[in-house]
Amino acid sequence: MNYEPSFTITSKILNLTILLCELLTKIDLNNKFTIIPKILRKNRIRTIRASLAIENNSLNLEQITAIINNKRILGNPREIQEVKTFIRLMKRLCNLMGLK
Repeated sequence: MNYEPSFTITSKILNLTILLCELLTKIDLNNKFTIIPKILRKNRIRTIRASLAIENNSLNLEQITAIINNKRILGNPREIQEVKTFIRLMKRLCNLMGLK
């Protein structure tokens, strides 16, 4: 059973369809590139939290985010130092691996 569209496919319609697909692809790629760093940052913060929670560090995601942003927080000085040390370690490992 063949489908018959209710319109005639012309070269103008095809060209506009191609242009629309190209524009949608550009929009999609632009969104991915702006979203990826945000996702990586969130994952990095969660990784820090999960790794330090194993060692009974009680700082939460908001506190860890504040430390990453060089803000002062209230908390156990030892736990704050653990987060700072872990952040430095992650930066060194990323540099060694050639990552950002």
